[in-house]
Amino acid sequence: MNIEKDNVTETKIEGKSERCVEKGKPSFSALKEKVLRLSEGVKKDSDKAIVENASEPIYETIKRRKLFFVSDMDEEAEYLHEMSLQGYHFIKKKGMCYYFRQGEPINYYYHLGYYEKDKRDGGRYLDNYVAAGWEDVYHEKGEFDGIWHYFRVEMPTGEAQPNIFSDKVSRLELYNRLLSSWRSLLALDVICFIMGIFFYLFIVGHPSDLLGMFTMICTFLFVMSILIFIIYYRAYRKINHKRTELENF
Repeated sequence: MNIEKDNVTETKIEGKSERCVEKGKPSFSALKEKVLRLSEGVKKDSDKAIVENASEPIYETIKRRKLFFVSDMDEEAEYLHEMSLQGYHFIKKKGMCYYFRQGEPINYYYHLGYYEKDKRDGGRYLDNYVAAGWEDVYHEKGEFDGIWHYFRVEMPTGEAQPNIFSDKVSRLELYNRLLSSWRSLLALDVICFIMGIFFYLFIVGHPSDLLGMFTMICTFLFVMSILIFIIYYRAYRKINHKRTELENF
């Protein structure tokens, strides 16, 4: 008597039974065994990936807020150098926020390079730095349609930063444009301040119910005008000093 069950034919002959699997049709047990083998293979691959990932170092990213003006480019580079000595290596920045990757202390020296896209070949500019051993870490849009690049180079502990001569032309161009722009701004600020004084004297000589409000507005504008003058005059003197040093270098 033949009994078919799950693609298996069972033949009973004189009290003996013989089971045979039809060719071309896998049995349920064979499929189950195949699934188990596949699942074991996936598990082994997953365990292997976990072990490999565990061997890779995991870096922590931190954020620090710091304010630098364009006249403080050297101070900014020194700040990034000091952070690297503490094990915090610069990645990028957004406004006043600087992002660092935490790791082992390394003597990284940083340099802020600038070039104007319409006046210099950006690819060649970067190639000069790379050829000198500098790494381009980050870049962002700068003044006058220019680009700021943050370069760094690793030096042995205690060794001074290498000099960069190829950046002299770009720096002088930037300094001259900044000084010209700031001279105009300072002159405009002085003119506005003088006009504010005449306006204040006029409203004092013609008392009205709005005298108190006008006095407060004029006082606020005077204070802001003085602060703007101090900030940009300080930056002007600093950039002018840097330009003189670079021209005589």
